[in-house]
Amino acid sequence: MIPARTPLQLQHYVAGRRITSEPMRWITVPPGRDGTPEVLVPVATTADVDEFVDEIGRHLARWMARPACERRQAVTRLAETLIGFRSQIEQNASAYGLDASALVAQLHRSAEEILAIVERARTDPAPPIGIAGFVIDSNRSGKLMLPMVAEVLVHGGVAIVASSALLAANSRRLAGVLAEALPPGVLNEVYGDQETADALTSNPLVAAIYVDGNDDKVDQLIRLAEVYRKPGVAYSR
Repeated sequence: MIPARTPLQLQHYVAGRRITSEPMRWITVPPGRDGTPEVLVPVATTADVDEFVDEIGRHLARWMARPACERRQAVTRLAETLIGFRSQIEQNASAYGLDASALVAQLHRSAEEILAIVERARTDPAPPIGIAGFVIDSNRSGKLMLPMVAEVLVHGGVAIVASSALLAANSRRLAGVLAEALPPGVLNEVYGDQETADALTSNPLVAAIYVDGNDDKVDQLIRLAEVYRKPGVAYSR
């Protein structure tokens, strides 16, 4: 008899810290085809999101105050780290029956886009947006949102990425790994469900929302963003 493997337990990554709130709700993603363990993904509640955004906000001023050249250097490291994540993406894609070559191609395209964004920022600076929320329910667009995240960061904004449980299990905290290449609070990753997405969209400290997912969920969040008078961008269209 083959012994059961210990589930992989993910944690939110906020302001440079791995966080598991208590009490915590969890979503279980079944084991991969190659025998990789099941993944326990935490679900950020409304209270969690509000606490996380408050903490991220305390890092925003420090990031905005950094010289533009330092921000560009940091976002360049983001692209380099993304390329280095190739082997883990290939392993995880294989485990869940996904097309590894397509994912790797996405990584390289995204890294190239990020480097181009950094170059444009040298001659065409933009005002910082503040805290931007990214809600990724599914990879409907077939692209990664990381270049859009980089656009926010290089101009002095910070980002909080909320991923669905399945995407979190497949990527194994891709955004969190990339966030470790940046100063605390600049790029943050949380996991959750519709409550998490609604809480991020409605939080008054979040200046804009970018959404990738199915049409119904995208439309719901875009309407909610309009209620709170903030830009809502449907990345999947």
